[in-house]
Amino acid sequence: MTQQLAEKLTYKRTVITDSLTLGAGETTSSLLDCGGIQVRGFLFPSNWTSCNITLQGAIVDNATLTYTISNIDGDSLSIATSAGQWLPLLPWVTDAVPYLQIGCSVQQESESNIIVVLEPLYQGIHG
Repeated sequence: MTQQLAEKLTYKRTVITDSLTLGAGETTSSLLDCGGIQVRGFLFPSNWTSCNITLQGAIVDNATLTYTISNIDGDSLSIATSAGQWLPLLPWVTDAVPYLQIGCSVQQESESNIIVVLEPLYQGIHG
């Protein structure tokens, strides 16, 4: 096999980052348009106020129409977070979520920008 063909058959993983913002004194983030791409994790900044978060999804681009994302038993997902944390998510958590928002159990002490790691559902072979 030639080097050029081997490179074309190499699995290449595509990762995209975006962000969610919470203002100082806020408990709800901005709304993220996931664009049909899975949310695979969050990177919480060093100024993040530790808290439990819930994930909220929306079908339309309207932060007043969000719904709490629950597990199969109907329990809302409450996840403990802390400053400087990398929080990976299982793929099933956000597979069908067009718009995503985070709710916090406490107000953020300062404005925080959470990096959101997204990964397209189909990776395949790129050439």
